[in-house]
Amino acid sequence: MKLRSIVIFIVLGFLSTVIYYVNYKLLVVSLVWSGIIALLHYFMERTSRISLFRTIFFAILAFSFLMEMHIFFNQENSFLPYCHIGMAGNVLNIGYNEFLAIKNQTFLRYGALSIGIAWLLIILINGGGFCSYGCFFGGIDDTFSQLLRKPLIRISSSTKFREFQFALLIFLIAISFIYSYSVFCQWLCPLKLSCSIINENSRTYMFQVYLFIGIGLVFLVMLPFLAKKRFFCSVICPFGALPPLVHKFTPYKITIDKSSCSKCGKCSEVCPSFAIVKSPKTSIPHITRFCTLCMRCASKCPTKSIKQTLYNRKETSLIPFISIMLGGAVSLFYLPNAIIDLINFLCSLKI
Repeated sequence: MKLRSIVIFIVLGFLSTVIYYVNYKLLVVSLVWSGIIALLHYFMERTSRISLFRTIFFAILAFSFLMEMHIFFNQENSFLPYCHIGMAGNVLNIGYNEFLAIKNQTFLRYGALSIGIAWLLIILINGGGFCSYGCFFGGIDDTFSQLLRKPLIRISSSTKFREFQFALLIFLIAISFIYSYSVFCQWLCPLKLSCSIINENSRTYMFQVYLFIGIGLVFLVMLPFLAKKRFFCSVICPFGALPPLVHKFTPYKITIDKSSCSKCGKCSEVCPSFAIVKSPKTSIPHITRFCTLCMRCASKCPTKSIKQTLYNRKETSLIPFISIMLGGAVSLFYLPNAIIDLINFLCSLKI
């Protein structure tokens, strides 16, 4: 347990040094954050309360990303990330641009190919784990989905919500290719509130603002809070449709031991991703390909029948280790800046 946490600190510490070696302040913050990640992993392994410490880690990531996007401050210096969500719904345009870049022998200077390959490798290694450990939007609706002890609105765990996500992904890819821009980023992404959109005096601009606010409030805040389900990630996120497509090829999975399962159904009730359904014949819950490895089901299982496995066979405990290290590595690119921004903001307050 200690060794894995030390490995996490060494890997993230090295990455921090590579990224911020020219900036002492950011390097110190990044190293401290790397230590916190390693400590959270240690408590995951030591206490077996993986879901609790994952939630703490994930909430910090989400809040820090919002700060770095200047959602709470101003929009003048905000940046637009190379977003995995936007890339998923715009893959044909990216592929076409890559083709042109390769044809003109400039592909080595074009970033989308390397970034896209990186996202693909993360999915193949960690499956849906990135959606529960590294995605900024995921951290928002995941946090709100855990604020209440019991849901005020009960929604059955049906995979129909997730199957709709496939249709939406296909639609976004097609319509984005037709219009030659990312339709998701332009019309569905609440993150665009932190960026310049269109002429501020136009009706289109105001329509976009209200649309982004509405989508953010409904799918990231209200529905997750009331139903304890991650609606943005499970319904309208185009990237969320990708891990299920390669689920068979990912090594690490969450499985249910049928021999010890009491068929109580608590795992299905608490699953925030509509990923656990009961078999109509045996009433034994089944974890589907939509699982995001959050381990919330395992924390509620009275018989401890839910296990981490390697290819659904050999029991393992590597899922938190790999997931938090990948999520932590991505967070190093924005969290240190967010912390510095927060410190500067607090110092500027006149008390």
